[in-house]
Amino acid sequence: MAKSMVLFSLLIASVAASGPTGVTYVALPDAPQPCLVENRANGINPSGDIVGRCKDGAGNPRSWVLPNGSSTPALIDFTSAPFTPTLGSTTRAINARGDIVGRYFDSSGHSHGYLLSGGSFTGIDAPFAGTTDTDIRGINNAGTMVGHYDVPANIPGVGTLPIPNGFLRDAAGNFAPITFPNAAATLARGINDSGDVVGFYIVVTSASPLAIAVHAFVLSKGIYTSFDAPGATGTGATGINEQGEIAGSYTTGPVTLNTFLGDTIVNSRGYVRSADASSFTPIDFPNALDTDCRGGFNPRGALVGAYVDSSGNQHGFVAHE
Repeated sequence: MAKSMVLFSLLIASVAASGPTGVTYVALPDAPQPCLVENRANGINPSGDIVGRCKDGAGNPRSWVLPNGSSTPALIDFTSAPFTPTLGSTTRAINARGDIVGRYFDSSGHSHGYLLSGGSFTGIDAPFAGTTDTDIRGINNAGTMVGHYDVPANIPGVGTLPIPNGFLRDAAGNFAPITFPNAAATLARGINDSGDVVGFYIVVTSASPLAIAVHAFVLSKGIYTSFDAPGATGTGATGINEQGEIAGSYTTGPVTLNTFLGDTIVNSRGYVRSADASSFTPIDFPNALDTDCRGGFNPRGALVGAYVDSSGNQHGFVAHE
């Protein structure tokens, strides 16, 4: 990880601990009521502003933002939006200008992307045929977004599942697909100012019974490169900074569609891959059952995610050297 790191004012109000690799972990404060469970930090910008989500008593996600120096996340108010997040919303990323992207759920449970910029909301849906859901996962300082859209497909022996397909949306609103060659599904998760995109893809290794493999990828200058964390049974990449360092998570447990399509945190550990791919630094929140790097990774080397404590509760964190 990069040596020049942002110093967070919220360190004073949080718990900090150093891991065995010299990485410092800062536990973030949970969001206030009506949030009750599943706090996750999903994005961080160069100023140290953090976005994330929690879940309320009804099990619906709520979007929050934690400006650098603040001691408590603030829930995002959607009352001025031209859409209604009936079943909740999630923030995914924030850029240097403070633009926030994420997704919201309508009354039918379908998700749609959104952009919050300068206090104004814009709803965003991928325009591809058969799309039922859109999830925006990353945004760079030029306003280019990446994410995935779902197209339902019947999987023999499993049933109908929402199959993710990656996309890129430029600041002018033009969409382009991101599809790892010969993959059954592609999920784009992060983008830097150079236009490099990271994510993960799914391949079917057995049709009956159904078995899959999951690998991380980086897309740079039109070239896809696949990689895996050492010892992983499944790897995802979720963020890339301007130096080309990549953050993500991996599992050493069974690789299932529910784990990777359902965005669950099970048997998960984080990592940072160096820009030249020569080293992997483990990201493992101290004494946590699971650690998940959620996506944010700023130019100063600070990254965010979620960890599961000994009681099974999720909380957000920031990691830096």
